[in-house]
Amino acid sequence: MPYVTSIERHAEQRGLEQGLERGSTRILLRILSRICGEVPEKIQAQIKTLSLEQRETLGESAIDFRSLDDLKNWLTNNNS
Repeated sequence: MPYVTSIERHAEQRGLEQGLERGSTRILLRILSRICGEVPEKIQAQIKTLSLEQRETLGESAIDFRSLDDLKNWLTNNNS
């Protein structure tokens, strides 16, 4: 079994976290597209800048969305 330094373990952990975040964002965008229709690139970029906690909250809130306007309103009110 090869020796793994604490720096390597930290880098591996960070890489896993980044992968999970990218994957969860991709899934969130797919869900929003199914609910709201096509999500414009500008809004997708805005969603990608949200913190993990904000994206989780957005995912929960998306259940109540009926249109792209609902998503835009959520972003306006929750992107601080």
